[in-house]
Amino acid sequence: RDELQQLAHYDSVTKLPNRLLGMDRLEQAILASSRYGSYTALLFIDLDGFKEVNDSLGHDVGDELLYEIGLRLVSCVREGIDTVSRLGGDEFIVTLTQLQSKSDAISVAEDILMIIKKDIVINDKSIVISASIGIAISQGDDLDAKQMLKQADIAMYKAKLAGKNQFILDDDEWFS
Repeated sequence: RDELQQLAHYDSVTKLPNRLLGMDRLEQAILASSRYGSYTALLFIDLDGFKEVNDSLGHDVGDELLYEIGLRLVSCVREGIDTVSRLGGDEFIVTLTQLQSKSDAISVAEDILMIIKKDIVINDKSIVISASIGIAISQGDDLDAKQMLKQADIAMYKAKLAGKNQFILDDDEWFS
């Protein structure tokens, strides 16, 4: 039974919550925010150049890279409060809950961009990768989980189009 729970809710490569559990945690975060009048932020993270790493160095190296990125993402958030999930492929979401201001989400995004860019050594090969991040922020329950995911996804694509290795907040302000 525990093994089934693990398979149903966690990603086998990164050991992080999967899309299903990640969206559930986002819904819980929105509920908490509506209760306390705080902000919930969703960071939609897509790795820049991951396909090239996977194609040139193989899927095993790609999987190790995803695992390492997962650890780095977890190191940027509050343990037991925020949630890092893998959506699939090279996409992750980070749910930041009960934030006092939008700038809290921005500082986490800045930390993530910096930590992802640090060299990752796998099989004596040094890999440098970056990320594009889209941020959606909801105050209380202004947005539901699906709306937040959609907005953050669109903002992430804008970050990619604007040159990658940066984040964009869904209200069209942009930071790199």
